[in-house]
Amino acid sequence: MAEQHLKLNIQQAIDLAVQHHNEGRLSLAEDIYQKILQSDSNQPVAVHMLGVLAHQVGKNGKAVDLITKALGLNPEYAEAHNNLGNALKYLGRPEEAITCYRMAIGIKSDYAEAYNNLGVLLFDLGRLEDSQTSYEKALDIRPDYVEAHNNLGVVLRVLGKLDDAIASSHKALAIMSTHIGALSNLGTILYEMGKFDEALKIFESIDAPVCSARALECLFALGEYDKFYEIQHLSAEKYKTNIRAAAISAFASQQLKREDPHLFCKEPMNFIRLYESLDVVKDSETFRHDLIDELSNKHTVWEPFGKTTKQGFQTITSIHLFDNPRGRLAELNQLVKDRIEKYRIEFSAEDCGLIKWFPNKLSLKAWLVRLLKEGHQTEHIHHAGWISGVFYLQVPKYTNQEEGCIELGLWGYDYPLLNKNYPRKRYYPKNGDIILFPSSLFHRTIPFHSNEERLSIAFDLIPT
Repeated sequence: MAEQHLKLNIQQAIDLAVQHHNEGRLSLAEDIYQKILQSDSNQPVAVHMLGVLAHQVGKNGKAVDLITKALGLNPEYAEAHNNLGNALKYLGRPEEAITCYRMAIGIKSDYAEAYNNLGVLLFDLGRLEDSQTSYEKALDIRPDYVEAHNNLGVVLRVLGKLDDAIASSHKALAIMSTHIGALSNLGTILYEMGKFDEALKIFESIDAPVCSARALECLFALGEYDKFYEIQHLSAEKYKTNIRAAAISAFASQQLKREDPHLFCKEPMNFIRLYESLDVVKDSETFRHDLIDELSNKHTVWEPFGKTTKQGFQTITSIHLFDNPRGRLAELNQLVKDRIEKYRIEFSAEDCGLIKWFPNKLSLKAWLVRLLKEGHQTEHIHHAGWISGVFYLQVPKYTNQEEGCIELGLWGYDYPLLNKNYPRKRYYPKNGDIILFPSSLFHRTIPFHSNEERLSIAFDLIPT
């Protein structure tokens, strides 16, 4: 089939490759791009699109090299500047990415996608007003740009402009009535306003795991316990790995003294383990200090929105520390995987969905948290994970044992409390410790008063 592409002229071959690319036939598209470059090694579109393809499969270093080459061939290539920004963002180089988006807009003033991408990155960086402005510019250019309407609704919600946020979500839904992001954002606004009945209708209309869990949260808040359990029993198999649903199910069942119907992990408090992990590393102090040095250039954001870090910094959403790690990070990545395998073996006899359906591939997502004096994290779960954990890189010296400890329990997200005596445990980690627990378990940290920074690497085992 590839030989037939040689009979096409360059533009026809590019058009065909892009069609395959857009329709998800990536290997076929890549083959045609390569054939084009065999004929003309300086064809900028083919080089650029190979870079886009590399970005899409997570090879962002390669993407940057290819797209930079394309821009060397055509410096006025607006789409290449935009896509270079996308790749740089995922390499943790946000300021360079912003420059690329602005270059794209400077070349192509009506480039709505570049304005939207810039808005997303500014949002991640906590520059909310700038993010709002960027989305609004995208919509001035393309009033029917559904993603920009949805993104604008999200940033307006965060800024507390709830009426405007609701209007933006409705505009997105007028264009695409089934847009999950806009529906979810609208449901979240109504829930936060205490309009649980209206939020419930929204969440029930969305066939997505997180929204199914949000519907259960609405039912619990409304006191509709029989319907809560009816839905849980009916969806037990369909959403057996729905982590957020597992969290509300475990809490509600404890509060109501009823059997937990969720299949993921009925007794999550029994599946917490704290390991003294650096006992297997030669010269552990050097290891920790090297790791701190390696992480010093990672871009962090002060109290990022949507995260639970207070009085501290966290790496931006697009930075995943264990993506193609090197040096000490690669060693830590393997160390965490070894502990997770030890954890799985320890619990292998348990008749529990957490263990029975344990992911075969140990795919990890990790991020850095830097807490300063009074720093802490509020109650939360990691509903995209399976097993969650923390590696304690630097634990300050505390005057009070409770300071800086991690507390795990069943309550969070401001669930209505019927009985304040819900299960919870506190752990007091030291430098080099690793704690592992089910991702459905709420956890928080206690504020501390030391002037020394508290450094940790949080991570999730992601089911694939």
